[in-house]
Amino acid sequence: PPHLSPDHIAPLLEAGVRERVQVLVTGPDPWLNTNKAAWRQISDWAITNRVVTKAPIVSRGHSVLAFGAWSEVWRVLAEQLDRVLRGANPAELPFIQPTHFDIVINQRLARAVGWPAPRSLLLQATEVIE
Repeated sequence: PPHLSPDHIAPLLEAGVRERVQVLVTGPDPWLNTNKAAWRQISDWAITNRVVTKAPIVSRGHSVLAFGAWSEVWRVLAEQLDRVLRGANPAELPFIQPTHFDIVINQRLARAVGWPAPRSLLLQATEVIE
């Protein structure tokens, strides 16, 4: 669904059980990213069904893995805004793609779902939650 609500979570998770989902990837939904009760429901389901969860970096700590360019996005946004406020034409500003990505691994959830995080990934993580 384009916009999630509490009524959407249970049917989606039930479908995940039927389809034998092994990894649940969530996208950047504003409601879900800030809804701790929904993440608790998803985490409980993931632990029960031994499913690895991946979420956008803004949901760090609520999933086994969180990945994104969150810190760099804000830095680039501030730089671009500063240029516009100093008189630059927004249409002439370059499109800047992120070059730095954050990886957050929640070891507690990883252990709970039975996923041993690879050492190589742990070494690259910008944050490991125990």
